[in-house]
Amino acid sequence: MELKNDDIIEICQKYLPIFEKNVANIGYELKGICNSEMLLFVSIIQYFQVKLIIESGRASGYSTKIIAANFNSSNQEIYSIEYLKYTKDSIQSHENLFGYKNLHLIYGDSNKIIPKLINRECCVLIDGPKDDAAIKLAVRIMKNSFVKAVFIHDMDKESNHRTWMERIFKNIFFTDDTSYVNAFKHLDEEMWLELRKHKRDDMYGPYLKNSKHSKSYYHTLALIFNSKDFFDQDAYFSYIKTIKSQKNKWKISFLFENFFGTIKKILQYPKIYFFVELNVDKRNGINFKNFLKKWIKFSGSQVLQIFKKRVPVS
Repeated sequence: MELKNDDIIEICQKYLPIFEKNVANIGYELKGICNSEMLLFVSIIQYFQVKLIIESGRASGYSTKIIAANFNSSNQEIYSIEYLKYTKDSIQSHENLFGYKNLHLIYGDSNKIIPKLINRECCVLIDGPKDDAAIKLAVRIMKNSFVKAVFIHDMDKESNHRTWMERIFKNIFFTDDTSYVNAFKHLDEEMWLELRKHKRDDMYGPYLKNSKHSKSYYHTLALIFNSKDFFDQDAYFSYIKTIKSQKNKWKISFLFENFFGTIKKILQYPKIYFFVELNVDKRNGINFKNFLKKWIKFSGSQVLQIFKKRVPVS
């Protein structure tokens, strides 16, 4: 099964009125995937009529809320995975997503969790992990025929990973397709207004990234359709070889750029942990042994991230 670009746009046009109705009362939140990109995700789910929806990378839950609002009254199950539980984003997502009965909020490593969740036909949205980790996760889970399509976020034309995706995957579509943008960019008007309120429109806007002209409309969502030969094995092995050959390249600037931010996260952890345990999980008290264990583990993982070798893929 192979859908052309015009076919995909037609599918989205068909679902557009329902989508607009379902998201009419949902205000845009920073860090959320824009509505024109989310339209593609929910439309393809409708097209395949899958009963299992998986999201990896929830942040504050805006995109999750869009999914839940479109499938709240159905018999579909939604699983949303976020790596860390004790963060400001996790608190906000719990508040944003309260009341959706078919929505399950999960914490942990998507690489371990997603394969275990796939027990029927599904669509998967990957907005974390990012970049090469997202591509490798997509290849791994698409070997399961239950996966009808995988979506990967942040694949604009300036991204080196975009170049690799175009080489690796055989049936792929991007939301920066000109016809797609022209048909659905009106869905993002509220987002641009919200970004201006936070004085971020100079950094990101239509065809603008980091205050410079971009070849892509915005962050860009990639859609990969599954099939028996969904990827080019030679291209993928070349990609993996390139990653391995560049493992020793490390940008020292990353250390200085992230050091103080990491210390801040570590110091904020106790406050957020207590809030989640007492107010979100509704526990009667705090298990301090469990808290110290989790804080030490969190602090260690954050420090390791500072010293982790970056892998520039070109």
